[in-house]
Amino acid sequence: MIFKVTEIYWDTETDDGDAPECCSCHHFSDLPETLTIEIDDKYDTNPPLNVSLSNEQEYEDIIEDIINRLSDNYSWCVNTCRIMRVE
Repeated sequence: MIFKVTEIYWDTETDDGDAPECCSCHHFSDLPETLTIEIDDKYDTNPPLNVSLSNEQEYEDIIEDIINRLSDNYSWCVNTCRIMRVE
């Protein structure tokens, strides 16, 4: 299954609310606001096409998998995003 992730709002602050000392603001410009991600068809549920899954409990495992992959790939947590199955 292929998902489009849009409106990604990254958590780029430290626990005290500041930007990390080791990074300057230009590093954050490399973080995507939109991307496409492929997920294995290992899930029991098959989300409908072009419907936002972001707040649907039924697809919680898929949403969690996508957000974890984004965090692992970009080394930043995701505050919010919109997820839609496109294929």
